[in-house]
Amino acid sequence: MNVKNCPPDLETYNATLQRIFEASSKADKPVENESKFCAMMDLLEEMQHRNKVKPNEESWTWVLKECVKSGQFRLGYCIAKLMEHEFKKAPADLVKQNEANAEKAKAEGKEHPSALSQQQSLFDIKIE
Repeated sequence: MNVKNCPPDLETYNATLQRIFEASSKADKPVENESKFCAMMDLLEEMQHRNKVKPNEESWTWVLKECVKSGQFRLGYCIAKLMEHEFKKAPADLVKQNEANAEKAKAEGKEHPSALSQQQSLFDIKIE
């Protein structure tokens, strides 16, 4: 954002978060490995640290919606906990959908990242 021409406010940031959520991609053709979650977190960082605008419940709701939509239930857990801490509540419907994503991943055997399942447990290593 061009801060000199348009000092950002909470409403503008929330509208930008909404646009990131609704956009199919940041380019005409989808870019490999692009992450809406990362784009949203970058915007929240700029918002809070650079421009001293504190994200509100709506701001974090857009991030949680993206976590649910993309199936990133682990990040969804973190955002829901943050919302419970900051605002004493998280959107129940989104928390429920995030739980459904977690259950689906568990049923498919994808509860944990595949890289972790390939590592040998410290307790299974025999030292001689």
